[in-house]
Amino acid sequence: MVKVVFFDIDNTLYNFNKADRLAMEAMYDYCEEHFQMNRDKAKSELKKAKDHVFNALPDRPAMHNRVLRYQYFLEENDLPLFPHTLNMALHYWQTLLDNMEIEPGIEDLMKAIRGKGCKVGIGTNMTSYVQFLKLDKLKLAGYIDFIVTSEEADREKPSEEFFKLVINKASENPDDIIFIGDNLELDAIGSSKCGMHGVLYAPPYLDEPASIPENGIIKNYADCITEDGIKLGNIML
Repeated sequence: MVKVVFFDIDNTLYNFNKADRLAMEAMYDYCEEHFQMNRDKAKSELKKAKDHVFNALPDRPAMHNRVLRYQYFLEENDLPLFPHTLNMALHYWQTLLDNMEIEPGIEDLMKAIRGKGCKVGIGTNMTSYVQFLKLDKLKLAGYIDFIVTSEEADREKPSEEFFKLVINKASENPDDIIFIGDNLELDAIGSSKCGMHGVLYAPPYLDEPASIPENGIIKNYADCITEDGIKLGNIML
C-alpha cells in the first residue's frame, strides 16, 4: 500500500532546462557588461568552469555550487573575485527563480495525494538552500512533509546513501514509497534498486526516454487524476 510519494524538483516540478537557459544568458550578459568578454568566450569559459567543478567533486553535492563555479571562472580568467563571485551566483539563481514555470497539474496532484491520506516528499540533488527557495517560489512548500537533498545525504542520486535517507525520512517500508523524477537512471532506476517504486516523469520538453521503467511513466500530471483514483505510472492509489 502506497503511503508516501516523493518527487524530484528540477525538470519534475518545473522546467529547469528553460529557466537555466535564461539564467545562463544573464551570465553571458554579465560577462559582457563587467569584463568586456564576448558571449562566445563567456559561454566557453563558463562551461569549462562547470566541467572543472563537476570533475573535481564527482558525486558530491558541492559540484552544483555556483559560488565555486564562478570563483574558478574568475580565477582562471584573471578577473577580480570581489564582488563578482557572489554577484554572479546571486544573479544566476535570481534569474532562474524568476523564470521558473511550475509543471501543469502538479499542485492539484499533490493536493489529491494528500487527500488520499498519503504524504508527499522531495528527493533532489543540489544544495539545500537553493532547493528550499525553489519550493517556496513554486508555492508548493505547504504540501511537503519531507525533504532530502544530496547535500544532506552527502551523496548524489542514485547512491544507496541518498535513497536510504529517503526511506528513513518517510519511516515506511520501501515498498510503500513511490519516487517520481525526470531522470531514468538517477530517479526511476535508482529508487527501484532500493526497493521503492520508481516512476519516470517524461514531459514533452525532455527527450524521449531510452526505455520505460517497470513502474511506467508520467507525461502529464493532469492525466494522473482519474475517475478511478490517482494513477502514477502503472500504480493506482
